[in-house]
Amino acid sequence: MSVNFTTEQVANALKWLLNSPVLLDDHHHPALITSPLNAAYQPDITEISRHTDDLLNKPSFKRNHLLGIYYETLWQFIFNYLRETQLIRCNHQVQSEKCTVGEFDLLYFCTIRKRFIHREMAVKFYLGLPDAISPREWLGPGLEDRLDLKLTRMLEQQCQLSQTSEGRDSLEMLGITNVVSEALLQGSLFYPFDKRCHTLEIASGNHLRGEWLPVSELNDYLEQRQISHIAHLSKHEWITHSINRRSIYPAHPRIQTRESLHPLVSLPAQHHGPVMLTGFKERAGQHDEVSRFFLVPNDWEAKAHLRIQQ
Repeated sequence: MSVNFTTEQVANALKWLLNSPVLLDDHHHPALITSPLNAAYQPDITEISRHTDDLLNKPSFKRNHLLGIYYETLWQFIFNYLRETQLIRCNHQVQSEKCTVGEFDLLYFCTIRKRFIHREMAVKFYLGLPDAISPREWLGPGLEDRLDLKLTRMLEQQCQLSQTSEGRDSLEMLGITNVVSEALLQGSLFYPFDKRCHTLEIASGNHLRGEWLPVSELNDYLEQRQISHIAHLSKHEWITHSINRRSIYPAHPRIQTRESLHPLVSLPAQHHGPVMLTGFKERAGQHDEVSRFFLVPNDWEAKAHLRIQQ
């Protein structure tokens, strides 16, 4: 599958990566970092954006239809243009007896800290069940992903790869010693509409938030949030800042009035699961984004409860 990205889409996604907060509080684990980049780094987004055409022209980039790979590729692109770092390797696989035992997402040298850094990174969107009290009760929209499992894999396995004999041997072949591992998790947590759900204890204080609701509650949601227009976002648009007719998408093709609900309520069935929508208020002829939410099938919550019991 090939995706035709525009320069504006990629530039907006790059800004989202640089400016969106981390998802989890860094006190939860020593590898977690407080912000996407070290405070001493000074990325020049104007300079970085000048080179987006080089990225867009790469056939491999157009094949980045998976959100996670798209996200990692954009971060790798950013590190190419940071003055304070030297990018060494991306997606460096670690082998043992011709078998892959792991992979370093990104390896770089920080000229400020004078240290080699191994970075693991991911972007995730989790929906919390009503009265959720643990990461186990926060699931990906497709129910194939769970926050507690992701944390275990990222922090206890991937970030520990450099401490294994295979990992150390692989790094030494690159001339890397005394490496520090860090973990970046970005994304958003979606809380159930009109139901109680505690803020996730390990979430960062400024984490991005949204809501989720079943199809049966869509009318009530639009009424309470005073939403006049809605747009269905593709997965690559999940990592973008606000969308309106006067910004990056001057004529967004999927903006619809709330009166045209029938195409919206059928979206979860068409896509075989939850879809992300954005809600707008119309002010002086401009559509200002005021909400991002997942619209889920009416039986999604019941299936989610079954999944966490497995």
